[in-house]
Amino acid sequence: TVLMMRDPDLVFLYEDDRYQALAEKQMEKVEAAHGKYQKPELARTLWRMMQTDQAFYGHTRVAEAKLGRRNIMTPAIWELKHRINEDNQEALVEIIEENGWPLRSQVGGTAASAAFLVIQHADYELQKRYLPMIEAACKEGEASWSSYALMYDRIQTREDKPQKYGSQVRFNPETETYEPFPILEPEYVNQRRAEVGLGPIENYLSRWDIDWELEQKTK
Repeated sequence: TVLMMRDPDLVFLYEDDRYQALAEKQMEKVEAAHGKYQKPELARTLWRMMQTDQAFYGHTRVAEAKLGRRNIMTPAIWELKHRINEDNQEALVEIIEENGWPLRSQVGGTAASAAFLVIQHADYELQKRYLPMIEAACKEGEASWSSYALMYDRIQTREDKPQKYGSQVRFNPETETYEPFPILEPEYVNQRRAEVGLGPIENYLSRWDIDWELEQKTK
């Protein structure tokens, strides 16, 4: 029921009155199944932000594959994505200033995760500003520890410091292969990943054809 209101393929229907009427009915179904939301309008706003955050990535891939990166349409689509991301970030800052970090108990898990999606596409300053809020929400069971781990690693690599959970990879032009950014005490990375709900690093890095053979330890 929530899927319809966050599905990026339906982004063009949002302004249609018929879509809004259907969204109202879907909201009734959501609350009938899961109970009344503390902040239903905020939940719908965040679902909308998730919808636009994820929209058009398929279009960029098609444009790059079919037209090439230098075709005038490809950068035009990316410019649209950047504008959407900036609008979402500005809106989220206003939401946080008024309501604090969106919590699961207020808007549900899906809407709460939308805030993380928006922040992960933001600049370093915004990520750094809100990381403590995400951590505090995690400690209260109101946010995802795995999302916090991804954001923590991203900030660490941006500061040229070793990451903690091994979530960030880079392309090495000399070897023409992908590799993880440096990891703090890499022999303990799987223990740390398990603590935040992430699977073994060897499985994760296999997505980039990276072989991880370092023996793991526990403290």
